[in-house]
Amino acid sequence: MDADKLKALDGVYKDIGKEYGKSIVIDAKKEQHIPRYQIESPSLRYTMGGGLPKGRIIEFFGPPSGGKSSISTIIAGNIQKFHDAYVVYLDIEHAFDYDYAKILGINTSTEQFQVIEPDWGEQAMNILQKLVESQAVDLIIVDSVAALVPKTELDGEMGKQHMALQARLMSQAMRKLTAIVKKSGTTLLFINQTRMKIGVTFGSPVTTTGGEALKFYSSIRQNISRIGYIKDPPENGEVVASRIRIKCVKNKTAPPMREIEFDLYYDRGIDITGEYLDFGITYGFVDKAGTWYSIDDNRLGQGKKKAIATLNGSGFKEILAQLKKDVDSILFPSYTEEDVSSVDDIEQGNIDIVGANVDEIIVVENAKVKTGDGVVRKVKKKREVKKVRQIKK
Repeated sequence: MDADKLKALDGVYKDIGKEYGKSIVIDAKKEQHIPRYQIESPSLRYTMGGGLPKGRIIEFFGPPSGGKSSISTIIAGNIQKFHDAYVVYLDIEHAFDYDYAKILGINTSTEQFQVIEPDWGEQAMNILQKLVESQAVDLIIVDSVAALVPKTELDGEMGKQHMALQARLMSQAMRKLTAIVKKSGTTLLFINQTRMKIGVTFGSPVTTTGGEALKFYSSIRQNISRIGYIKDPPENGEVVASRIRIKCVKNKTAPPMREIEFDLYYDRGIDITGEYLDFGITYGFVDKAGTWYSIDDNRLGQGKKKAIATLNGSGFKEILAQLKKDVDSILFPSYTEEDVSSVDDIEQGNIDIVGANVDEIIVVENAKVKTGDGVVRKVKKKREVKKVRQIKK
C-alpha cells in the first residue's frame, strides 16, 4: 500500500484509540490465539476445538434428559479444578441439585461458586449483564433459555397469547452482551431446549426456544442427546449410565460438525478412561478382538468394564498415560509452521507417509512433514501420530 495512505490510516487509528479506547483497535500483525479453559474429557475438548473458549457465548441444546445440564456442570467443575475459576449458575428452572453437582465435580462450598435463582426473564438478563460487567466471573451457566419467562407473560392470565416476547428479550440481551463478554473474558453457557415446528415438509422440524438471536451470536452450538442406556450387569441389571452423543453444529473457534459419543455415569460423571479406550480403538492404539481388549502385548480383559478397571489399576499407569498421549496427539495436533517445502524433500528422506488420513500429522523435531492433504511443513514440536513413520530427522 502507498506510504501516504498508510500514514493517513495510522493517524485515523490513533484518533479512534483516543476517542474510544486503545483496546478497540486490534493489531492484526500479532497472532491472536483464542484462550481456553482446560477440560478433562477428550470428547468435550475435541468438539469444542481444544477446550472451553474464554469470552465467548456457547449454546448447549437438545431433547429432555439428554445430559445438557450434567455436562455443563462437569465443565464448571473442571475449570474450578484446573483454573480456580469463579462460576455462577443462573438456575432459572429452580432445579439445581447440589448433591449431584458435587458428584459431577463442582465444589459448592467454595466462595468461587454461586447459584442465583431469578424469578423472570428480564431480571435474569439484568443480573447476567451486571455479572459480566463486573469482569470477576469466569463462567456463567444459564439454565435454561426456555425458562426465561418475560414479566408480562408471568403477570398475565393462563392461556393468554404473548407473541415473541421471549425472542425479543433474547435478541436485545444478545446485542448488549456480545461486546462486553469478549472484553470481560466471561464465558456464557446457555442451556436450551428443543421444540418441533408444525407443518414442516422439508428440512428438520426441530428448533430451539428463544428465537434466532442466540443461534447467530453463539460461537459454539452443541446438539446434545441421549442415544441409549448402560446397564450393570448388561443383561438385566439396573441403568447406571447414559450413552451421550454430541454434534457440534456451529463452531467459530475450530472446525464445526465434529461428532462424538461417550458414557455419562450417574454416580461419577464422564468415564475419562472409557473415552480414551474408545478413541484408542478408533485410531488403532487398542486392539479389540470380540469382547477382548488389549494394547500391544498387554491384555486388558474381557468386556469394556474389565478393560477400564485394568487400565485404572496401579500396574497400568504408564500404559494408560501413553494411550492418552497417543490419542491426544491425533485429536489435538499442535505444530509450529516454519516454512513450506516441496514434495521432493519428503521423497529425499525426511518422512515416509504410510496411508495417513487427511487430518493426521506427524510432528518430528526439526523435520519436514506432510499431512494427508499433501501440505508439506517444517515443524518444531515433537508429536507422533499412527500410520506415519519417521525415516530420518
